[in-house]
Order: sequence, then structure tokens, then C-alpha cells
Amino acid sequence: MIRNAIAHLVTQAIQAAQAAGALPAFEPPVVEINRTKDPKHGDYTTSVALQSAKPARQAPLAVAQAIIAHMPASDLLGSVEAAPPGFINFRLDDAWLAALAEGLLALADAHGCALVGGDTTAGPLNLCLTAMGEVPAGQALRRDAA
Repeated sequence: MIRNAIAHLVTQAIQAAQAAGALPAFEPPVVEINRTKDPKHGDYTTSVALQSAKPARQAPLAVAQAIIAHMPASDLLGSVEAAPPGFINFRLDDAWLAALAEGLLALADAHGCALVGGDTTAGPLNLCLTAMGEVPAGQALRRDAA
């Protein structure tokens, strides 16, 4: 969900940058959003500017800056930054994350579900939802079949 939403925003930004003349017309690559390896660089990152530099006939960092300049507003993102040689790094908005957590807690309370867990991962966001109950034989959705 989050990666798809960010990818959609980046795609819109590329199209807006092309329409404004900040980037030339070219077929943009598929936007892939990944977690950053180091939280100092944000929550998510994309290398779409590096991939677009050659068809755009511009330096990767310039492409990243053009994309960022045309990013649509979103409550999801707290900040968007260009990083050499041409990465775009994203930080999720703290208020958005708080609202997500509050919504999950409200839904859990409304349905009598306990949310339990522990600090077992690094990073700003980790969601692991497990539903407990009975399923008729042969109808269970299993992780090993994903």
C-alpha cells in the first residue's frame, strides 16, 4: 500500500515535470520503491532518477530534483529529498503514521481484538497482523502459498 502510493506520486511527478518542460518526453521506467538500507536516508527510496537520466539526457541528480519539484502534495510524506548520485528518499509523515496506528487500535477495539507485539524490528513502521480463528479444511490462505 505505502510503496504503491509513493510510486504513484512519483509517476505523477514525472508526468508533471515533463508537461512543465523540466524533463523531456520519454517513457519513464516502472517506479520501484524500496526500504532504505540506512534509516538516516529516510524510510523509502527510489532510483528512478538514475534510470531516467539517459533518456532524459540530464544528470541523475538533476532528474531527481525535477521530479521532487513536481511531486504532488500528500499527507503520507513528511519529506522528500534528492541524494547523490540520483536517489530520491522519502520520510513518512509522523502525523500520518500516528493516524494509522490510532485507526488500527480503534478497529481492534471495535472488533474485540487485542493488538500485541514487541520491538523486534528496526525502522519507523512495522505492521504484522495475525487473525486467529477457525477456517474450513482446505480454505486457509497460507504464507507458504503466497
